[in-house]
Amino acid sequence: MKGIFGDQWTSFGGNLWNGTFAVMSLLVVVTISYNLARSYNSNGLAAAIVSFTSLLMLYTGSAKDWAIPFGFLGAQGLFVSIFVAFVATELFVRLLGNKKLIIKMPEGVPPAVAKSFAALFPSMIVLFIFGFFKIFLTAVGVPDIHQAIFTPIQAPLTGVADSYTGCFPQSRVKYKGCDFPAYNTPDIKRGDILIHSSLYQRYVGELEIALKDMRNSGKTNVVGKISESEIFLLDYLESWMKFGFNEKIVF
Repeated sequence: MKGIFGDQWTSFGGNLWNGTFAVMSLLVVVTISYNLARSYNSNGLAAAIVSFTSLLMLYTGSAKDWAIPFGFLGAQGLFVSIFVAFVATELFVRLLGNKKLIIKMPEGVPPAVAKSFAALFPSMIVLFIFGFFKIFLTAVGVPDIHQAIFTPIQAPLTGVADSYTGCFPQSRVKYKGCDFPAYNTPDIKRGDILIHSSLYQRYVGELEIALKDMRNSGKTNVVGKISESEIFLLDYLESWMKFGFNEKIVF
């Protein structure tokens, strides 16, 4: 395949990732909201749209161009996404059942149009609530709810969870926005200390320890290696375990 498409063939898996796992939080908020509303025999499509826009309100845009942070569209943003899906949908369904908030349309108006107008006021109220919630968070010193939740709760849970590497994502949180050029990318051996380069997009700056030998995609820098006399300690690594490195320079 590389002979046909050239070096761009290596980005095939990344393209699939960008359209699926990389936007998992957006997919989750829509699907949960839709199915939850349908379980109440309510307007699932309207509930999904309201939940989706409510989630967008809570994202903190880039200081450079106000773009939505790509890193929190995937698994890192799931906690907030699930919270918004449940809260927004429950509010919307209950407000939609309030007859005082229904706009009465004249006779002869198609049912689909009347149904859309029936969801207008409930949708506006839910959006107002999340808009004020965002203002409240900023006022109490939490301008980025995704970062505030990911750092103390979600990041530690994704610690040593990979059978091939021990992953410590706090490093990419701490050094978010920094450039990590690829400069030393040989095949990876057990005990190698790794840092993902900027070519890895959402995993840039993540510190890992190789637990098995594997092929390097060219995106991961090998920055050090566990001493052969201490490499057996890798078998005892567990989630939440604290550890440190003692640097030894070999000439």
